[in-house]
Amino acid sequence: MAHLFDRDLGTETQATKSADMLSNELGFIDHRPTMFAEKRIQGVNCHTWDLDAETTKTLETVDLRLEWVQLAGIHAMVKKTWDIAERTEGRGRGVLLADEVGVGKTAQAMGFIAFINQIGYLEENGLP
Repeated sequence: MAHLFDRDLGTETQATKSADMLSNELGFIDHRPTMFAEKRIQGVNCHTWDLDAETTKTLETVDLRLEWVQLAGIHAMVKKTWDIAERTEGRGRGVLLADEVGVGKTAQAMGFIAFINQIGYLEENGLP
């Protein structure tokens, strides 16, 4: 018999899905919310808006994509917050985001906020 703490609590559903599946179910494009930048600048200690257009063209960029663990966390938060089947009577809809150091809790929180913003935009503009 498996012990309660032998599994990652709250992400049992996500464990069966690939990063592509999670990204698709969240409505993300290429493993990132639509409002996230596509790339980030490698090795520059300033914001891109502080640089002129010519300078940014010559800088080395890296694709910005959420990792599976981050997508799984966002998906779990969305599911726990809005999926009626996930709720039980007498319990709230809150979630706790907790994991080891360095797995991207900040990225997950930003992704969750971006998801909420994306839903608001779609509802405001009458889109599915």
